[in-house]
Amino acid sequence: MTKFFIGLLLLLVGSFTHAHVHAQTTSPQMVINWKANSYVPSGFAGKAFPTAESSVAAALIMTENGKLVNLAGQTIYWYVNENFIGGGPGISRIVFDAPIVAPNNIDLRAKLPDYKGSMLIENITIPVVNPEVALQAPFPNGRFRGSSARLTVLPLFFNVKSMENLTFTWIANGQSFSDTE
Repeated sequence: MTKFFIGLLLLLVGSFTHAHVHAQTTSPQMVINWKANSYVPSGFAGKAFPTAESSVAAALIMTENGKLVNLAGQTIYWYVNENFIGGGPGISRIVFDAPIVAPNNIDLRAKLPDYKGSMLIENITIPVVNPEVALQAPFPNGRFRGSSARLTVLPLFFNVKSMENLTFTWIANGQSFSDTE
């Protein structure tokens, strides 16, 4: 397998030494990155989705001809669900709150009305989700024997800063448990 990759690499390098490279112009490419301020446990490998009324931060990045474009002098307008939420010269970042109803979607748009004589628009959809709770129960076939069980709760997408801001109530077989640690 290693010999295959080395041979492929040599073939590619050899191809580039004989190829004529022409300057290639590409149209501007825009990307909107976003981050929701909703709680997920440390080590969570997925994206933290916003839930009702959680804060969302977004940023616009643009490349042209393989290079980052400095947006400091560009006028950028931001819209959420067709409503103008802010903008102006160099406003490449915006913070806003998710709708009060979940599940839902946020249609986010960044608009550059005059980039080199053209209007550029980038749209994305951000899902707004209900909070979820996952249980880790490390039992074979989901069953245990004995009088006690150790479960771990994993709260996802709550509109809080840390797990300490959540209150847990455990109920099994209709009985409440006071030991929530």
